[in-house]
Amino acid sequence: MLLVAALGGSVVSFMVMARRQRRRSRAMAAQARQLNMRFSRDDPFDLPGLYGRFALIASGHSPRAHNVTYGRVNGRSVRAFDFRYECGHGISRLARHYSVVVVEMDRPLTAALMWHEQDVPAAPLALQRHHWRQESWLCRGDRTMAKALGAVVGDTLAPMSIETQGGAVLVWQAVQGRPKAYARQFIDLARVSDLAIRAVCDLSAAGQGEDSVT
Repeated sequence: MLLVAALGGSVVSFMVMARRQRRRSRAMAAQARQLNMRFSRDDPFDLPGLYGRFALIASGHSPRAHNVTYGRVNGRSVRAFDFRYECGHGISRLARHYSVVVVEMDRPLTAALMWHEQDVPAAPLALQRHHWRQESWLCRGDRTMAKALGAVVGDTLAPMSIETQGGAVLVWQAVQGRPKAYARQFIDLARVSDLAIRAVCDLSAAGQGEDSVT
């Protein structure tokens, strides 16, 4: 009887999760249409492979991207997606879920990683042990870039992390709230991405971004 009850509880839990995922997919698809972008429940780009050099994507194991919104905004390629990876194995296995926005720039960027303090338990151990702090972020890489990003993003929005590397800006936030809040979260991510792009462009125009700390 206990086994039957446990199995029954698992089935109910999976059904609830499935309904939530469908609502999330519908909310994100509607948001994509409003932005004149395309949407796919699956990952048509192999995003974990494409952006595997970024700290968030490289965390844990079994990475998976889904609910992908993509298109061009102001001439730049933008991809927004749900991202999931796992930590540990067996009964100690833990899944972490994030919303992510990646903007491809038309120029190479100095590398900077800014992991928000509210998500420190998920930060790479190397960052937790060897870092410098700027306001609400643990940071590695180019100090000038991090300072520029922190100055425009500030601490007034929901806790988000940022990384610049290669020719891309990646912004992410742990998934929170009910489906009705998903659209708001997407807008917040888009806003932070736009602010980060402005900071990167201003910094590049000024010819700065050379003070690196690893």
